Amino acid sequence: MKPETFTESVKQALGDQLQAVVLYGSSAAGDSIAGKSDYNVLLLAKTWSVVNLNALRPVAAKWQEAGNPAPLCFTPERFKGAGDVFPMEMLDIAESHRVLYGDDPVGAIKVDRTHLRHQVEFELRSKLLKLRQTYLQLRKPEKGLAQLLVESLSSFQTVCRGALRLFRDSVPADKSSAMRALADELNVSIDAFETIHQIKQTPSLAKQHDIPELFSQYLDQIERVLDQIDSHSQS
Repeated sequence: MKPETFTESVKQALGDQLQAVVLYGSSAAGDSIAGKSDYNVLLLAKTWSVVNLNALRPVAAKWQEAGNPAPLCFTPERFKGAGDVFPMEMLDIAESHRVLYGDDPVGAIKVDRTHLRHQVEFELRSKLLKLRQTYLQLRKPEKGLAQLLVESLSSFQTVCRGALRLFRDSVPADKSSAMRALADELNVSIDAFETIHQIKQTPSLAKQHDIPELFSQYLDQIERVLDQIDSHSQS
């Protein structure tokens, strides 16, 4: 299901309750990979009562069956105040988005750099812990490790793109470019990130690499990025 088709279905489901539909993320930024990237959508409505949620449920179900995440559902007032709690996501939406219906709501976003730094550090630590846990849960690492690396990459790239905002007012829309820019700022290597990105684009390349060694390098480079960000935060 295309975002435009989804938008029309949401309009029919919510009627005049709907305020805006916004496509954001890799698809809006031109960073998507055909067949591998999903569509992220933000919905603004006057209220999100059970009545409105139930009206949206059938449309959202088809949207998720097509491989997309459930939409983010905000009222305009809650969206305006979300920058304190979700600074990284709000800045990403502001920079890479396309309005599919209604007025553009992103002008109301305000983000404090301190909140951004706290979220970046929290997200990096949380995702690193999750990566270790998931690895320990693999029954046959030799078969599932490459997939784990590929599936984890995007979330780490997203956080690192948010981290780049601590050093630059404007960041590349493309996550790989942002990752390289952050590596330059922190003077760290991201070779493992680059290799995993190549494998994500062309899965057959996994056979050309020592995946356990790649995993080891990946963990080390994530740690180095985290250490450097923490060091800059304290300086």
